[in-house]
Amino acid sequence: MVDMDPPQLPIVAVPPQPTLRRPLPMMAHPLSPPTAMPFTHPYFDFILNHKGKVVTLCDIDPERYCYFDLMSHVSEGVLADYPAGLGLSISMFCELRGSGYRVELDSDKALIDLFSMDGIPSTLNIYVDVDTPTPCQVINPNEVDGDDVVEVDGNQDRECVEDDPVYGFSDEDDDWLLCEDDEGGQSDDGGSLVDEINMEDDDDGLSDYQSGDEGENLSSGSDDEGLRAGAGFGTSYNAKEPYLDAEGEVVLEEKMIFTDVDAFRAKLRDYTVEKGFKIIRDKNEKCRVTAHCAFKGCPWRIHASPLPDGITYQIKTYTPEHTCSRVNQNEDATSTWIARKLLQDFKDNPQLGLDAMQEKLNTRYGIEASRIQLYRARRKCVDVLEGSHGGQYKLLPTYAVRPFIGIDGCHLKGPYGGVHISAVALDGNSGLFPLAVVVVESENNDSWGFFLNHIQTIIRSTGQNRAWTIMSDQQKGLDRVVERILPEASHRFCAKHLYNNFKAKFPGLLLRKKFWYAARAYNQRDLNEHMAAIKEINTEAHDHLAKLSVSSWARHAFDERVRSDHITNNGTESFNNWLGPFRGKPILTMLEGIRCKVMSRIQTRYKKGVAWKDGITANSKKICTKIQRFSRHCKAEYCGGTEYDVMDNGVRYLVDLGKIECVCRQWQISGIPCKHAMAAIVKDRKNVEDYVHSYFSKDMYLRAHGRMIHPILDPTMWTMVPGDPLEPPPLRRLSGRPRKNRKRAADEPEKTGKRS
Repeated sequence: MVDMDPPQLPIVAVPPQPTLRRPLPMMAHPLSPPTAMPFTHPYFDFILNHKGKVVTLCDIDPERYCYFDLMSHVSEGVLADYPAGLGLSISMFCELRGSGYRVELDSDKALIDLFSMDGIPSTLNIYVDVDTPTPCQVINPNEVDGDDVVEVDGNQDRECVEDDPVYGFSDEDDDWLLCEDDEGGQSDDGGSLVDEINMEDDDDGLSDYQSGDEGENLSSGSDDEGLRAGAGFGTSYNAKEPYLDAEGEVVLEEKMIFTDVDAFRAKLRDYTVEKGFKIIRDKNEKCRVTAHCAFKGCPWRIHASPLPDGITYQIKTYTPEHTCSRVNQNEDATSTWIARKLLQDFKDNPQLGLDAMQEKLNTRYGIEASRIQLYRARRKCVDVLEGSHGGQYKLLPTYAVRPFIGIDGCHLKGPYGGVHISAVALDGNSGLFPLAVVVVESENNDSWGFFLNHIQTIIRSTGQNRAWTIMSDQQKGLDRVVERILPEASHRFCAKHLYNNFKAKFPGLLLRKKFWYAARAYNQRDLNEHMAAIKEINTEAHDHLAKLSVSSWARHAFDERVRSDHITNNGTESFNNWLGPFRGKPILTMLEGIRCKVMSRIQTRYKKGVAWKDGITANSKKICTKIQRFSRHCKAEYCGGTEYDVMDNGVRYLVDLGKIECVCRQWQISGIPCKHAMAAIVKDRKNVEDYVHSYFSKDMYLRAHGRMIHPILDPTMWTMVPGDPLEPPPLRRLSGRPRKNRKRAADEPEKTGKRS
């Protein structure tokens, strides 16, 4: 028995019928004497057999063929489906037909004895047995390099991914699932660009509100995607996620969390290759992964296991110190790993050669790869960027201030209680534009009906037949009130509040990410992809979301006429936080404080807008500038008329500048050109501002802020209204000291200081 890993060497392997006759690469026999040995035949044929798989080796010269040649051909032929680094125990023997005689093949001498036996036939059957350290089936046996290898037994399954002793998937298996998420970023058809820009501040307080769907905590108008776990799950889900240091290398730390066990294995693989050391797997199961440095005496060790949701993985114990020397060859640097790391280089230069690939690996990671590994990595990169030859045949048949209003309530802190309800729109610079406020006893159907009745008088007084959208926090009964009073308006629910309800039943880092990917998808294809991923993780979680009206939370189904892609109700939450200390004041002092603050802010904004030199608002200009930078990676081709064919990251997008449309739908929903449309606009040397919706124009912004809120006399100068005086509501005192701070959710982080 010989313990060794299958070496990565080229092989010529063919099925037994017909037999392919061509010379095999041979090494000089290490035990060959100066004179020729009296071998029975000048050439032999080997038929390798392993669990139904048969490979024929032809024209073997016994004077030049050694044990290492045999081991190489066995590894590359009948054992090619086994994961690399498995530590296989391989035994081989030749059974002579009709004699019952069995020759163990475990050395060069055994081969020489076999070739020299009297009466031995020229065609020999070699049988291969394999013992693995842990039970594991062959993963995806159909993906084997070498067109001549024949797979006989195709009944293998891939349920043993978690049983791979080191990382799950092997070099030649289906871990080649290149997606942008795995490499530290995702494009989502450019959908994240506006969100990223909206996080930037250009002023303070109300004027700098950018509803970017991400931020700090709910009370300050943020859309933190639920960083902490709900009650009963501790706070482990708020731990640090994997990141890169200043030199671009993977950092592992104790308590760090990963979306699932495969994500942890992938990062561990990156870390071991980049740091240049080998590991030994002690445990590698779904329920735990433990590994230590293979160098004897080195203290490096890591242990990770799932959190209570059973999916999210966390490093529980970690000893990062190394006392071993760096190695330049690492079996974990497989062709799949190399392809992932060099994919961007192939995007920039599709003609990248093997020597250039090796140079980049040396410079970045200090590793050496074989030529066959580099060849396989290049082939995989080309398949991802250009598509496989066979796969494309399957595609042949398909070849041929905006009217957006957020409403919400916040509890008053005075002795009489009550709820302050506000309606807030967004101006063309993504700033808050308060429409109306009211103080009611509580949030109920009567209160919402009273408020929305007054809101609809404002909407309909414009005399314009616009499409309106109401955004709320899914308050009980509010959807029926909106449908009754504003039947023409669409109704969105705040995705942050939907997620809070979702994660109470279905916690976990991976489900959190998939939820937000689905909510932010700009088109049906991306939504279906992420919903399918959720269903694969948890069927009940998928069914929970499927019960919701898709137009109420999924960005791709929003009304395009509104030109707003916001998926959270951050506007009203930010407005409530902006009011701050007024909520504890007497009712008139509070309302006067709100009026004066809004009055001053409107005039400040108007002066700022007058000074703008562009035809669109400052924030819209900033968004367009950044999108234009990203559009440089897109290639636009003119098709005729107003249509363009835009290639982005290997995907083709159709853009029509005349219809203001892109197939990714970001342009139609947000009102600002996406990177695909931007590439077409720049190619045609047109003015970008002409393709930004009028809601974001400077003229529209000045119209919104051009009027004034008139001042009011001091209360001592008011004329009393005749009639019975208005009495305050009944005083209701609760036991204990009155609360001044809002009661936070179980998973909501505590406020740490003034928001910058």
